[in-house]
Amino acid sequence: MKLAPEVSHGFNTRRAHRAFDRLLNAYLQRESLATGFWGSVAKIGGSQR
Repeated sequence: MKLAPEVSHGFNTRRAHRAFDRLLNAYLQRESLATGFWGSVAKIGGSQR
Protein backbone atom coordinates (compact mmCIF):
# COMPACT_ATOMS: atom_id res chain seq x y z
CA MET A 1 0.00 0.00 0.00
CA LYS A 2 1.42 3.37 -1.01
CA LEU A 3 0.34 6.47 0.91
CA ALA A 4 0.20 9.96 -0.47
CA PRO A 5 3.04 12.08 0.97
CA GLU A 6 0.53 14.36 2.73
CA VAL A 7 -0.65 11.52 4.99
CA SER A 8 2.62 9.58 5.42
CA HIS A 9 4.05 10.08 8.91
CA GLY A 10 7.51 8.98 7.81
CA PHE A 11 7.56 11.39 4.89
CA ASN A 12 6.38 14.29 7.03
CA THR A 13 8.88 13.48 9.78
CA ARG A 14 11.70 13.45 7.23
CA ARG A 15 10.46 16.70 5.71
CA ALA A 16 10.30 18.41 9.12
CA HIS A 17 13.78 17.17 10.04
CA ARG A 18 15.26 18.43 6.77
CA ALA A 19 13.63 21.85 7.27
CA PHE A 20 14.97 22.03 10.84
CA ASP A 21 18.44 20.96 9.71
CA ARG A 22 18.52 23.63 7.00
CA LEU A 23 17.39 26.31 9.46
CA LEU A 24 19.95 25.19 12.05
CA ASN A 25 22.75 25.15 9.46
CA ALA A 26 21.83 28.66 8.29
CA TYR A 27 21.93 29.93 11.88
CA LEU A 28 25.19 28.19 12.73
CA GLN A 29 26.85 29.28 9.50
CA ARG A 30 26.60 32.90 10.68
CA GLU A 31 28.77 31.88 13.64
CA SER A 32 31.16 29.86 11.44
CA LEU A 33 30.04 26.61 13.05
CA ALA A 34 28.84 23.33 11.58
CA THR A 35 26.24 20.93 12.96
CA GLY A 36 28.97 18.31 13.45
CA PHE A 37 30.67 20.69 15.89
CA TRP A 38 28.06 20.01 18.58
CA GLY A 39 28.97 16.34 18.88
CA SER A 40 32.51 17.40 19.80
CA VAL A 41 31.25 19.89 22.39
CA ALA A 42 29.08 17.24 24.02
CA LYS A 43 32.04 14.86 24.27
CA ILE A 44 34.39 17.51 25.68
CA GLY A 45 32.18 19.62 27.91
CA GLY A 46 29.03 17.58 28.28
CA SER A 47 27.97 15.64 31.31
CA GLN A 48 29.41 12.15 31.59
CA ARG A 49 26.77 9.49 32.22
